[in-house]
Amino acid sequence: MSGPTIFRPAPYVVALALALACSNGAQEEAGVAGDSIPYDSITAAEMERFALDPRRFPEMQGTAPLDSIDMTARSSAGDAAWHVQWLNYAENHIAMTYAAWYTGPDSLVQFAADGQPYLVDDEGNRYEGVLTPDNPRIKIETDNTAVGVLAFGPGLAPEADSLTLHVNDSTEPVIRVGPWPVRQDAARAPQPGAPR
Repeated sequence: MSGPTIFRPAPYVVALALALACSNGAQEEAGVAGDSIPYDSITAAEMERFALDPRRFPEMQGTAPLDSIDMTARSSAGDAAWHVQWLNYAENHIAMTYAAWYTGPDSLVQFAADGQPYLVDDEGNRYEGVLTPDNPRIKIETDNTAVGVLAFGPGLAPEADSLTLHVNDSTEPVIRVGPWPVRQDAARAPQPGAPR
């Protein structure tokens, strides 16, 4: 992935039910799935690739395989970017690990200026982002990078074939990542209608 060469600790970022800040200090290598990985750390292997191990987040765990996306998009000014890393599809939500960074002239950027980041599928269905109440906007100081997990709801529609991430529809930095294809065997929301 191409991106800025400077990675410093992010002041704070939003995750589903917790905040995760990058740490530039020396870290232990991640172990096998099931090992406890602190939410406020980033391992040496993760820092080298700048991609989170999704196993550290409960929202990314489940019976279905994770979907590796590895897609990055930049703002029109090129000073902000969003990297969609992994997705986990569940019946009632879509969880996404991400990295986002800002190198622009302002001291702070808000990655949720128009509301929350959201997903849209090829059928026009919208999946709203879920953010924590005490930090309703994703903020990153200049020359900083944030990593974490966002969840979107409801679960993936039965007919959806691709997804696109929208960040800041009209307020800079406007970023649109995708579309990327959805695995055919991805877990999907139950069909609407009467219970069987």
